[in-house]
Amino acid sequence: MTGQTAMISAFGVLLLVAVAIFIWVRRSKFGGWALGLSVALLLVAVAGLLFSALAGIYTDFLFFTEVGYRQVFWTRTLARIAAYVAGAVVAYAIVWAVTGLPRGLFAGMNADDARHTSQVLKWTRIAIALVAANFVGLGASGLSLQLLAAVRQVASTMYTDPIFGHSISFYFFTYPVVRGLLGILAGIAVGGMAVIGASFLMASSVPGDAALRRGLRNRLSFFAGILLLIAAVGVWISMYGLLFQSNGVVFGVSNTDQVVRIPLIKVTAVGVLLCGIVFLLASFKPRLANPKFLGWVGAVTLIAYILLVSGIPALYQRFVVKPNELARETPYLANNIAATNT
Repeated sequence: MTGQTAMISAFGVLLLVAVAIFIWVRRSKFGGWALGLSVALLLVAVAGLLFSALAGIYTDFLFFTEVGYRQVFWTRTLARIAAYVAGAVVAYAIVWAVTGLPRGLFAGMNADDARHTSQVLKWTRIAIALVAANFVGLGASGLSLQLLAAVRQVASTMYTDPIFGHSISFYFFTYPVVRGLLGILAGIAVGGMAVIGASFLMASSVPGDAALRRGLRNRLSFFAGILLLIAAVGVWISMYGLLFQSNGVVFGVSNTDQVVRIPLIKVTAVGVLLCGIVFLLASFKPRLANPKFLGWVGAVTLIAYILLVSGIPALYQRFVVKPNELARETPYLANNIAATNT
C-alpha cells in the first residue's frame, strides 16, 4: 500500500466515523459536543481526502513535467477527475432514487413522530449517500485509465492461454476493467444497504413503526439480493485470477485449480446467484421475508463458499497432489514454459 493510498484509506475511515456519530446524534436528539464532534471529524476527513488527492496530483505533475510529458499528465488527470465526478453523481443519484420511502410507511405514527422520523431518515439518507458516492467516485477515478486502455487496446493473438482460451489482452485489459466495474456496482449496492440499515436502526424506537420497519426490511432484502448477484459474477470471474497466483511449484493454474478449484468456483457462483434470487424474491414475497429463513440461507451460502473455494481444494492439494507433486504438476509446468517462450 502506498503512502497516498494509506492516507486516503485513513481519512475515508474517519469520514465513516463522522457520519456514524452524526447519525447517532440525530437518532438520540443530542446536540452540543456530540454534534460538534461529528461536524469537526467530517471537516477533517474531507480536508484530508482533498489534501491526499491534491498531493498525489501535484507529485504526478512534477514527474511528468520533468520527463517532458506534461500533456500526458493533463490527459490522465482530467480523465480521472471526470470519472470521479461522473461516478459520484451517478452513485448518489442511484442510491437516492432507490432508497426513497413512500409516505404510506409512516401511516402508523402520529403526525409529530412521522415528521421527525422522516426528517431524521432524510438526513441519514443524504449523509450516507454522499459517503457512498465519494467512494464510488474514487473507484471510478482509479478505473478510468484502465478503461481508456481497454477501449484503445489492440487484441493480441500471439498467445492464448490453454486453460480458459483467452488472449493476453483479455487479462491485461478486459479482466481488470470488469473487476473494477463490479466493485463500483457493489459500492452502490452497499451504499443502499447502509442507508436502509441505518434507517432501520433509527426507526426502531418510534411507536407505530411496524409498517416502516417492514418496508425497510423488504428494501434491505432487495439490496442484499442485488449485492449477492454482483458477488456471484465476481466469484465466477475470480477463476481467471488463478493465472496470476503461485501455487506450489507452478505459477498460475495448477492441478488443484484445474481439477477441483475451478469446477467448485463455478458451483459456488451458481449457489451465490440462487441465494441472491431468494433475497430478491423475499423483498416482493412476504412469505419468504422471514429473517430467520433469510439468515439461514445467507449462513449456508457463506459456509458453502468457504468450504468449496478454500477448504476442499486445500485438502486435495495436501492429500492428493503433495505426495506426487512433480508428476501431477508436469503438464502445468509445461504451460508455464510455453507462456515464457511466447
